[in-house]
Amino acid sequence: DVHLMLSDPLAYIPVFATAGADALTVHAESADVCRALSLIRQNGVRCGLSIRPKTDVETVKALLPLTDLILIMTVEPGYGGQKLMPECADKIAALRQLGYSGCIMVDGGVNLDNSAMLADKGADVLVLGTAFFRAEDREYVAKYIHHLGEKM
Repeated sequence: DVHLMLSDPLAYIPVFATAGADALTVHAESADVCRALSLIRQNGVRCGLSIRPKTDVETVKALLPLTDLILIMTVEPGYGGQKLMPECADKIAALRQLGYSGCIMVDGGVNLDNSAMLADKGADVLVLGTAFFRAEDREYVAKYIHHLGEKM
């Protein structure tokens, strides 16, 4: 699963698909997003769309049928260790209310304190970076998150 947080993802879609990625995600806010989603599909991998914190779910409604997964960014992309913006978690329910049945992933500030809330809201996949790599007991963190996954 590769999140192409690039200004021009079109040049890299075939490269990552050929390298073995089974899912490619592009930002809804990037130029030529429809073309990028089409190219991902043409390369035979799962098609993902990332939504930044300030982007309203309604603005991507027409793109939802073109995707297999939605990645909700709960921090502004750029660096690790940021705190989750709790209002972004409401996008999970908003997507489901729009009828989205694909996979919903959450990335940005996910940790042991907020992961259960995100799972309860309907997230399918939680992406942990800093919370995992800076944890004193990574095995515990992994088991905790996987246990939540059994409930998701």
